[in-house]
This record gives sequence, structure tokens and C-alpha cells, in this order.
Amino acid sequence: MNTSLRVMFWVMTAATCFGVIFCAYQIESPLAVRWPVEEIAIWGSLAALFFAVGLFFVMPQSPNGRKGLLIAFGLAGFTVWTSFQTLQQTRFLYRRLDLAVTIETDNQETQEVTSMVVGGTLFLPVNRYELPVALLMPDGSEDAFARNVFVAKALARRGVAAVAYGRSAVTEPGLLSPVDLTSRGEDVIYVLDLLEKVNEIYMRRAGVVGFYENEWVVPFTLQKTNRLNYGVLLAPTGISPEERAVAFLDRELRSEGFGAEQVEVARGLVRDLAENLRTGDIGSARSDLILRWDAAAKEPWFAAAGFPAEPPQAGTTGAVAATMGFDAAALWKDARVPIRIVAGSEDPQSLPETLRERFTQYFESNERGDWTLDVVSGANHRMLLGADTYSTDATWPPGFFDNLANWITETTRPQEAGADR
Repeated sequence: MNTSLRVMFWVMTAATCFGVIFCAYQIESPLAVRWPVEEIAIWGSLAALFFAVGLFFVMPQSPNGRKGLLIAFGLAGFTVWTSFQTLQQTRFLYRRLDLAVTIETDNQETQEVTSMVVGGTLFLPVNRYELPVALLMPDGSEDAFARNVFVAKALARRGVAAVAYGRSAVTEPGLLSPVDLTSRGEDVIYVLDLLEKVNEIYMRRAGVVGFYENEWVVPFTLQKTNRLNYGVLLAPTGISPEERAVAFLDRELRSEGFGAEQVEVARGLVRDLAENLRTGDIGSARSDLILRWDAAAKEPWFAAAGFPAEPPQAGTTGAVAATMGFDAAALWKDARVPIRIVAGSEDPQSLPETLRERFTQYFESNERGDWTLDVVSGANHRMLLGADTYSTDATWPPGFFDNLANWITETTRPQEAGADR
């Protein structure tokens, strides 16, 4: 019996120690997006100590038994040291706070009132005050929240408070509404309200960080609040929701077997709808659009395209009205905060030349805002090297989180009294 117990405790001690050491050095690898390696490194080290104590009671009281016991305690001690030393090497420890607020939404398009929770997890560097804070915005990728939690931890270790948040209920994106700008913009304001209550945060150092379609949400939100002091766009495409819808429409309808003529009619409706929503015209152009829309509703391709029964009108609530009426040039023209754009050199969707051209146009007449473009060598659309999934085959670009945290810290650093005199 004692032999079996000794073998079991030895195996459990060795396996636990190996697992802890492995996880301790994966804390900032893409694998940590999918697995709680940080928690495993901490709690696993305590489990290793527990198994070592178990060996103390089952090892024989002989010279060889005592030597084996010393080896077991040495292995467990090295495991604990490795785990916590690795955590300390990430510069700052942090604590976590759960944030949540319940809201009700009245959608005029669907005539529904829904109740949902907006909130997430805030990671705060310990023993630090007047902290800058980053709101990590959700996006359409399936692992967006897990990735944002990982990024929030990485920023918190570098002295930047960060919150990963989302809604308890998410509306499925449509062809004409890839993102609900209104609700997503409101979510930022709700989270800002929650952060106001955290003493360690200096709200004049608050900003937003978002992947992909958040390149539309950020300028939209900047028009709704003056409490944001910077914005970071990760892997944006530089195209508008209208351009995205037109491109996807061509692909979707052709895959359903519809011809070029039907595709062109559908694309024309999308372009005219977007123009009508941007201008707010209620005259002859609007009337003509309604007539063409009604005629198209009788065609087989209309349902396949996912168009709403009636063309939304400017000034109404709803995802389609806000998103298709998105005017990037007008919104970015009024932006008054620093914007950092980060794109990967190996990202086929975020082309640096397109981003430079578009944002140069957007900020051409903006006298107070400024923007910079950072092209990360070798990075793909997920800002990874080596693979496009969060696995052991992928790595983050060297210095990616250091550069992001340093930019946020320096951009939001309070000016010295009298510095501008």
C-alpha cells in the first residue's frame, strides 16, 4: 500500500511541477488566451507543495527515503519559485474587479424593449494611483472576450488599468448592420460611468482599444462623449460599412446562384441607402429609393440579401440606420484625441497603404487631432506571428504589449504644472 502511495505522490508531484513550470512561462503567450495558465501556475504550485507533504508521510524513514524526500521538496520549492518569479518578472501585479450595469434598450426597428447587462472585468495594477485606463472593446470574433481579458492582464502588468467588457445579449450582425454603432457606443459610456467610481483611476487618462470593426465604433463614440482621451485601432481595414456591405453582397448573392444583374441592383440599393442616410434627404431621392426598395422586395434575391422590409430613415434608432449612415470623414474630422493605428505587415485585410491614404484624408482638415500608423513586422490579422490561432505555434510580436502600454502611458501623462508657460 505504501509503495502505491509513494508512486502516486511521486507521479503527481512531478506532473504538477512540470505543468506549473510550463504554464509559468506561457503567461504571455497566445496559449494564455485559451487556457488559464496564470491561475494554473499559481494554484498548481500550491498543489505541488501538497503532494510533497503527502510524500513526507509515505516515504520510508531510511537514508534513501530521506534523500528522496529532499528531492521532492526541492522540486516543489523550485516550482513555487519559478511560478511566482515569472509573475514578478512581468513588472506589476494586479487585482481584478467585476463591473456590471443593467440597461434597457428600445429598438424602434423591431419594436422590442430588451434588458441586458453591460460589464466585464477590470484589472488594476496594485499600489498605484492616477492610473491610465484602457477600455478593451468587444468585436465580432468568437474569442474576442477571452483575447481582451488576456490583453487587459498584459496591460495591467505594465501599469495600465484595463477593462474587458461586453453585453450579456448580442444581436447577430447582418449584412447591412455588421455592428450596432448606437448600442456599442452607449456601452462605452456605461463602462466609463462604472470606472468613475474606481479611486485608483484618473479618468482624464481614459481611452479605448479595439480590434477590427471598432474602427467605426471609436469615431462614432468620440462624438458622444468627451471623456475619452485616446483611441487605439488594432487591425482596421480602412473601409466603410457601406464598402464592406457591397463587397459581401457580391460574394453572398453569387454563392446563392444569382447573376450579375441582380447583384448590381442590390449593390445600387445599398449605395443609395447609405447616401440617403448620410444626407438625411426626405425629398425625391428618398421617394425614388422607397419605390425601388418596394420593387426589389418582390425579387427572390431580396430575402437572400437580408435586407429589411423598408429602407431605414435617417434619425431613427437601429443598427442599420446608424451603421449604413456612417460617415468616416465627418466623424474623424472632429476627433480631438490622439489615435494610434496598428496593422500587421502580413495582414491581407489591413493594408498599410490603404490605411495611410484613408486616414490622411480623414484628418486632412482636422487641426486638433493627430494619428500615427504602426506597422508590425510579420504580424497577421490577429496581430500574431507564425499562426492565426491562439496556440503554441503562434507568438506575439516582440515588444507589442510594451509599446502599447508605453504609448498609452506617455500619451495620457499629466502635464507638469506650468509646463506650457
